[in-house]
Amino acid sequence: MGTEIRCGYVSSYDAENNSASIFYPHRNGETTQMLPVLAPFGAAQTLKKDDCVLVVHMSGAEVDGVVLGRVDPESVMLGATGTDLSFNIAGGGSIGGILSKISALEQRVSAVEKKV
Repeated sequence: MGTEIRCGYVSSYDAENNSASIFYPHRNGETTQMLPVLAPFGAAQTLKKDDCVLVVHMSGAEVDGVVLGRVDPESVMLGATGTDLSFNIAGGGSIGGILSKISALEQRVSAVEKKV
């Protein structure tokens, strides 16, 4: 399986280890093991039980993923086509576009840090 971006809900959150288990109601109620939560620029995100989050699963497996962060469930619409799920961001854009912008921002911050 390839990389999958999924929308799920926080089942439990461990602030000390910056990790969370995620519940996927649309995947027969699957719940992941504890996954790392992305900490952009070293700033840990704080999640709560039942927060809606985006998760990247690199191999499509439940054990190989990273929680990207909290999203507004009303701004992310799930569209089912066969067995696949697609994401549409309200107001336009795509997950790939968002990830590209994050990467570009990280590069710009890195360039500024080198100058300082």
